[in-house]
Amino acid sequence: MEAIRHLIPLHPQCRVFCTASCSYDNIPYPHYHDACELTVILSGRHLIELENEKLELTAGDVLLLNADIAHSRCLSMPGKHVTIAFESTELERLEAYLELDWLAGKDEWKSHLSTTEVDAVVDAIERINLYATVNPERVKGELRGLLIRLWQRANGNLHAENLHQAPWIIRLSQCMKEPEKLRRGVAALLELTPYSHAYVCREFKRLWGCTPTEYVNSLRLDYAHQLLENTRMGIADICYEVGMESISYFYRLFRSKYGMSPARYRKLRFIAKPNLPLEQRTESAEKNEK
Repeated sequence: MEAIRHLIPLHPQCRVFCTASCSYDNIPYPHYHDACELTVILSGRHLIELENEKLELTAGDVLLLNADIAHSRCLSMPGKHVTIAFESTELERLEAYLELDWLAGKDEWKSHLSTTEVDAVVDAIERINLYATVNPERVKGELRGLLIRLWQRANGNLHAENLHQAPWIIRLSQCMKEPEKLRRGVAALLELTPYSHAYVCREFKRLWGCTPTEYVNSLRLDYAHQLLENTRMGIADICYEVGMESISYFYRLFRSKYGMSPARYRKLRFIAKPNLPLEQRTESAEKNEK
């Protein structure tokens, strides 16, 4: 069967398209298109057939397909995936800026992410999708940031050597994701280390480029967005659950990271309502903001 050209409905302003699905049934295969596709596998077993290669992807795998590459997709075990499509010129500009050949002449690039890394990538795609609706000028910056992080992950994180020299900070980061410790904040963080507050601050700045307070607040926001997505808790309850005593401060931090209020985020989240038309998501969010 000859491959057909499949048009991806890229956003007219920011030229991206995000989707989440549990099926490939409604798409004609094999096909090709003039956009790059980045797919993150959340569950199941996904079979990807290229011209000269067959790939089996499972949870945690991420696949970048170059533009104009004929391919087919199907599921051998039910599962879910998240995909972002974008113009190939974005990848070309990034490669020129970083002075690298990411795909190195190949049609595809494949990597595997930890559960935490998958969550971070999906969060980034979520933000890109939401910004496409409410703040299109931020999309390209977010997209380039996502691609750079993936490339660093595959080719050696810039901070990896330093992190290996400080195993205590890795153990601390794992413990601080517990809700009880998050609620207590920096006080709990300091109890997990044998070092002084000043030393911990210096190491956080050196290794991660942030203060302990900024790090804790980032974890709190990550936890808050999980609660927004997976529970029906009220916004105020979520604020206190993650350890923030000021709702206005919580709103300010959330807007700074996600570009909108917690309520609007909950309304617009595309994985929660993957089939809801764009105009309905926008209308719903605007009503919620009033």
